[in-house]
Amino acid sequence: MSNFLDKILQIIAIDPDQSRFIKKGMSGTLAMEIFAKVILFVITLLLTNYLTADDYGRYSYLMGILISLATFATFGLDDLLVKKMGVSDRSANDFNRPGLLWSIVLAIVVSIGFVFFSDRGVVSLYIGGATILLTIQYMISSILKGRRHILSAQAPEQIIRLGSFLALILVQLFWLASYSLESIARAIFVSGLLSCLVSIFVLFKKERLDFILPKSSGFSLFRSEVLFFAALSLFGVFRHKLDVLILGWNELFVETGIYNICSKLSDFILIGLVLTNALYMPLFATQNDNPDKTRL
Repeated sequence: MSNFLDKILQIIAIDPDQSRFIKKGMSGTLAMEIFAKVILFVITLLLTNYLTADDYGRYSYLMGILISLATFATFGLDDLLVKKMGVSDRSANDFNRPGLLWSIVLAIVVSIGFVFFSDRGVVSLYIGGATILLTIQYMISSILKGRRHILSAQAPEQIIRLGSFLALILVQLFWLASYSLESIARAIFVSGLLSCLVSIFVLFKKERLDFILPKSSGFSLFRSEVLFFAALSLFGVFRHKLDVLILGWNELFVETGIYNICSKLSDFILIGLVLTNALYMPLFATQNDNPDKTRL
């Protein structure tokens, strides 16, 4: 893998600093992706064996709702933050604090709406809380990516959240010898809380407080640039989760579970895209008029 990357980087002949960034980022991202896929495989085996087909479908539907609500709550501000940080710290300062605050406010609003209109009781509360935590994690990850801390940006979600979720459901299995939808929702919330806390710790470890939460100025949620990224974010939700949401909305939970399992196979095809996306935005945003931009 290392020799293969070296040959590619030599062919496109980009700056040595950029080459080291790409090589470290790709190898680290690939390792985390493989780890995450293995963990997800084990989680899927456990849940499909110990949940009923109907409950596994409900779990798949709830995870679709969770990811969709959190992605909507970011309003595209996570990607916009990466872009702004590539331009300059001053440009990023206009978006850091208001971007974080607006995304948290939106996460709270959509979570309350979900809990209010859902009829799942405590399960809805866990998923609503997890939505807020996942939104915060998405925004922190974007700040870390924008500052080119690529591996630190991905580790809380890929390692901490998935690893702790697996640990929690294993504890439940050995303790209770069975699962329920409520216990799984609780594990989703707790693992989300742990990964969010780790994300916050990493952010304050890597960056200065005055950069993370500067005095904001000139921010508007309804600027054309913000709305453009928000539209891209919403399109991504529909593209990735609309099928699961439609099946779950129609209470075809067995079919939802089957579809969710089958769709996981396609995730392996997308590893190359994940590698590209993890590096492309933070690297490309910093190039401006750099001659390397075309080669990248």
